[in-house]
Amino acid sequence: MNRLAGQSIRTLYIMLTTTLLSACTVNLTDETGPNLAVNPPINLQTFEADVTRRGGVTIDGVTVALDGGATQPLTGVAVDGNGVGTWRADVSVAPCEELVSYRFSVDYSAPSSRTKVFPEEGSFVQPISGTDPLCDNVISASKTFTVNSYEDLPDGNPGDGFCNITNASNDGTCTLRAAVMEANARSGVDLIRVPTGRYRLTREKTGSAEADDTPEDAWGDLDITDSVAIVGIVGDSIHIGRFMQTQTSSVGPGGYLVPVVNFIDRPNSNNTFVKIDGGEIDRVFDIHVGSTDSGFAFFNKIAVLNGHINDRPGGGILNQGRLRLSRVAVYDNRLSQGSGGAGGVFSQNKGAGIANLGVLVAEELALVNNRILGTTGFAGALWANANSSATINNSLLALNQARFSGAIYVDNGEDGSAAGSVALTNTTVAYNSNSGSSNNAINNHGSLTLNFVTLVQNNRGGLASNAGSLSSVSNSLLANNGSNQDCDSGTVNSSGGNIIKDNGCTIDGAQLSPDLVDFSGSVIADSLRHQGGFTYVIPIRPPFDPSSSIIDPTDRISAAIPKPDFDQRGSGFDRAIDADGNGDAEMDPGAYEYSP
Repeated sequence: MNRLAGQSIRTLYIMLTTTLLSACTVNLTDETGPNLAVNPPINLQTFEADVTRRGGVTIDGVTVALDGGATQPLTGVAVDGNGVGTWRADVSVAPCEELVSYRFSVDYSAPSSRTKVFPEEGSFVQPISGTDPLCDNVISASKTFTVNSYEDLPDGNPGDGFCNITNASNDGTCTLRAAVMEANARSGVDLIRVPTGRYRLTREKTGSAEADDTPEDAWGDLDITDSVAIVGIVGDSIHIGRFMQTQTSSVGPGGYLVPVVNFIDRPNSNNTFVKIDGGEIDRVFDIHVGSTDSGFAFFNKIAVLNGHINDRPGGGILNQGRLRLSRVAVYDNRLSQGSGGAGGVFSQNKGAGIANLGVLVAEELALVNNRILGTTGFAGALWANANSSATINNSLLALNQARFSGAIYVDNGEDGSAAGSVALTNTTVAYNSNSGSSNNAINNHGSLTLNFVTLVQNNRGGLASNAGSLSSVSNSLLANNGSNQDCDSGTVNSSGGNIIKDNGCTIDGAQLSPDLVDFSGSVIADSLRHQGGFTYVIPIRPPFDPSSSIIDPTDRISAAIPKPDFDQRGSGFDRAIDADGNGDAEMDPGAYEYSP
């Protein structure tokens, strides 16, 4: 074969190869939208693409990249063995964007590995309707980090936009701490997605490195210094009974459980929920964001447990800024008095579960089995500091323990500062204990609002409203609270609709419907049970005392207070049910609506 013939054959081979490879390709059709709407607080939007192939191509993966924002792989939701079909991902978009622009990348083998970007020029664009109230202050685009390691290791280069424990310009081993450090180093609202499992903190500080609770996010607790959403990758049907379990001593008559004596971590349940475990080296979270700016932290579908510190507030969470919780369990956290710690009223052990020094909003929160050890300390579940506010709906505060206030202590506003504020709606406060004989589950020195609250079975007493405080109670059930009275002392402003079985308070206010106070009949409260929703409730069970009108009370639910559509369990558990069969659907007092 001469040289000319050889060159011709090589040229023909190259041409044939190029033609064959060009026939092996992929195509993508954007199926996102068209009706995207603002979805606060983390503005998750669904991005979707249909991918097809030509020739012997295998599609290995699809990624969406937001212009100036997050990059995230899509999941094949309806694809064949070659990856052909529909790919989809939920991605956090910057809250204040009116338009979102993005591109898809398709990785495929043909047979060598290749990547094709869609569109080839420019970007896909979709409008986002609606507004987010945070938009006056949030400027930067968000980024999404997905945790893929249970280890507790810091980020290699915080601020480079990559969650990686090594100093590399790509997303590699992404621990929870590394993701938090990256979010702290970036402006804007970032999203951290966390798969199920137990994430134990191990990077203990030495000496008094964080005695003043200044942030140092590579060590100790997880400091949050910039806006972030931490979201567990967990199904909506989850409830606390899947990863926690009650302990009781026996079963009573009729199969009803006797009072719960403990609520503990369920063995072999790490794969059912996201457990962020403090490992007893420090508290778990310290929220700084929002203390001096309009930023915020948002936690959804996570558990905060095994925090333990001495002589400082907040065993599970210290909130010094703005924090929102949804479907969060805070349990098994501890505060202790150290060898040099102050005791009595000077103790800094405040809020074994949560110490709130800022703004807290929570729905479907479980504050369970948090304890202050020893003979000092305030508030087993929630400490509400001066100048703070907490709004808690559809929640459970149970089996918490402290020397003063087994559940909640609301601080006053000394030295000219505003008093602390707590508002509970559709919430159960039960089985909390105080070691001090003169204390109650809730001690209010500031501002307290209870609406449709069940306050029962606490070991000393229910509510104490101290001099100078403002306690407003409506449509609530206070009964069976230990050695003290259900409403133990002070003045309570009532707009009506309450049952207070054993009353020692002065009832004030223009009641639009009468309270039932100091009646001799019985209120039979069951034990904690899961009967729907994220938390547990305490059903009020038959036989019902005719004198109590505890179910369907005619004209006893206050007309002045906004009434929730559902009880503590949430959607599907209507508030007005005709439980006594008289043809009138009335709301029951307390967090639970009885249904026969």
